[in-house]
Amino acid sequence: MKRIKSTEALVASSARQGVTICGTEAEIVLAYIKVHGYELLTDDDYKLYLHDESAGEDNSHDEPQTVRDIVELCKELNEKMLLDSYSEESPDYDDQLELRKDTLILETLLTKAERVIPPTVRRYNVVIVEHRKKLVPVLAASWAEAEERVREMWENGEVVIGQSDFTGIMISSGG
Repeated sequence: MKRIKSTEALVASSARQGVTICGTEAEIVLAYIKVHGYELLTDDDYKLYLHDESAGEDNSHDEPQTVRDIVELCKELNEKMLLDSYSEESPDYDDQLELRKDTLILETLLTKAERVIPPTVRRYNVVIVEHRKKLVPVLAASWAEAEERVREMWENGEVVIGQSDFTGIMISSGG
């Protein structure tokens, strides 16, 4: 098997599966795969394989993947990165903007792949995270002191975050 390192190689493998992707789309897919510790492999028939780099050179357990499978994974990774970015205390807004751009590109690419490749039925672990938010006014000399006081109040049951504080949910892949 050969590693797919160039956008051209991914474009060629995708075309063999009937999905036309451009260089920018291929570049984004390869970037998500690489940054999350994976690599794409291809055989002589242009079948794709997702390989976990932590497994070393042993690719005997790698299963064939469709372009649709790979793009779905990249979309899930993008959603997780965006969620993590939103939950940061000091978010990087430029990073969030790039992630949202990637979201649009990956959604468009997934739509193209869905038109050509039927879904692969498999078992998924889905995580539901509930978000609740409550404003707790507290007098303190610093942010750290205010945070510590509220944390203690919460741990002692003085502050209860209830159903009325519900702000929404995020659904993501489990791991």
